[in-house]
Amino acid sequence: MNDARRAKNASVMMLIEEQEQRLLGMHRRLCGLQALENELVRRLGEHPFIIRNDLLWISLLDTRDALVILMASWVRGMTEGGGFFARLKGTGSNALFVARPKKDDEDETAERRERFESRFPASAAAGSVRHEHVDELKDSLYKALKHVVEDRDSFRAHPYEAGGKATARMLAIHEIHAALVYAEDLINDLRLFADGSTMNYHNSIGAMPDSNAAEDMVDLLMFGTVDNLIADTGAGGHLHGCSGAYWWQHRSAFLSQLQRLHTARVEGESDLPVNADALVAAATRAITATRLAQDVTVRDPYGDTTKLG
Repeated sequence: MNDARRAKNASVMMLIEEQEQRLLGMHRRLCGLQALENELVRRLGEHPFIIRNDLLWISLLDTRDALVILMASWVRGMTEGGGFFARLKGTGSNALFVARPKKDDEDETAERRERFESRFPASAAAGSVRHEHVDELKDSLYKALKHVVEDRDSFRAHPYEAGGKATARMLAIHEIHAALVYAEDLINDLRLFADGSTMNYHNSIGAMPDSNAAEDMVDLLMFGTVDNLIADTGAGGHLHGCSGAYWWQHRSAFLSQLQRLHTARVEGESDLPVNADALVAAATRAITATRLAQDVTVRDPYGDTTKLG
């Protein structure tokens, strides 16, 4: 590779890495939202519940809306004048060209060429990445993610304008996820063409205790505060005395009992929430009686196992 080609590749990689950092920020938000949604489904299923922590609930909705706004801004920043694709053409888009592999090349080179032909079919036929080919990729990106921009404009950023009349559909978390995956795959392919490498977005954000945090957040949505949780469930009193000092030692059994009681009583009371005061009190009595009547093996946070009874 000559010096001019090396300089072009370095400039293109700077553009790509800038977009990767932006997508990583969105990926981090999405992982948190997905963990919370998964915990809500696992914990509650079809059982209705009262939101007892408005501040947390509003914060979660704001995070979801901010993610859509960021993604829509990213799409516009990629495709509008002076954006990523315009800068790519000015930097040297032909640095993305992937030649046909020679017969003795490894399979990785062949796969790289196949993906290049998929993204740049006209470039593969012409033997170079021309400006009009970059524009075709830009247009395909906007077409694929236009619904994110429309969601942003109708719901997330301008909900009260135009008489409050929506002109698009609000996207669900799984649809936001699909849009982000599309964006990540596109930028990953451009990295592959320019550098021969790829980015693993999930590993790059580092370890995130999303599942454990989601459990605690759903607790707060169901009970309001930690103090309420301890008082309402008996975790600081009856349960504490019979089978362990920590709420997590009782959470699974308590919530199973709560769901069982809700299912049994819901007939004729279809609007009864699973975390209604009466059901929480009944679940507390039932689980406390069960714990007191049997030996319980619990695990403390330092790894020791103790048999209580």
